[in-house]
Amino acid sequence: MSEVLGGNIRKSCDTLNGDDTFLNYLLSTKLENNLNSLRRQFLENNLGNEEVKKFQNEFKSAEFNSSLTKHDSLSKLKHQYVDYQESIRRRRYSVDFDSETGSAGQTVDDKNMEIISMESISNDGTCNAQKDDVELSELRKRLLGKRGQPTAEDLDKSAEKQIEDNENIQVSLIEDMTKLVSGLKQGASAFQNALDEDKNVLGAAEVGVQVASRSITDISGKLKSYDKTKLGYLFYITVCLFMILGLILTYIIIKIFPAL
Repeated sequence: MSEVLGGNIRKSCDTLNGDDTFLNYLLSTKLENNLNSLRRQFLENNLGNEEVKKFQNEFKSAEFNSSLTKHDSLSKLKHQYVDYQESIRRRRYSVDFDSETGSAGQTVDDKNMEIISMESISNDGTCNAQKDDVELSELRKRLLGKRGQPTAEDLDKSAEKQIEDNENIQVSLIEDMTKLVSGLKQGASAFQNALDEDKNVLGAAEVGVQVASRSITDISGKLKSYDKTKLGYLFYITVCLFMILGLILTYIIIKIFPAL
């Protein structure tokens, strides 16, 4: 296998320097790949052997010539491609009706083939930056779709959409404010009702306290008119029971009226 590759490399070196730049580029690329394969196989088979020096002495000129030819060919092709693009931008084509259509079509096909070949060369591994730019632009086109620059119709639609969104926001704000006002009104009404209930409870408690105080005042006045010696223990017990019953009645009124 190594001998076959070596023979192919020697034949390629003989036909490397031609007049066709594109053919020289292809041959130098093929020669470089063959040299890499031959070097890898040779190092795997003869690692640490004197044959390595022999290999270097035999194929170093071929490797140098292939790299030099590839670099020169690629540079020339790049310049030709740039010059051709500039000529296309500045040139105005006109149709010659006197010429034969067949030759014109053939010329156009040749030009198209030359453009395709030059584009394939420009996308080589040494031009990764240009390739990345092309891929990014294609990705941007796929993401943005076919919109491109916004038209007047698109601008009108976007303005109408923005106005509609603003109106929807205003309507939602008005609804929220209405709900807030109604909630505050309901809370104020509930608070007023609670105050009225507390007022009624306090009024009833006040009436009960007044009645109890009158009863106690009457009893105390009557007690002053009697002689202390005529009062017995049973009378004192009865008075205490009436006082306790009055307090219990007042407590019951205070607890029952809020529930009602």
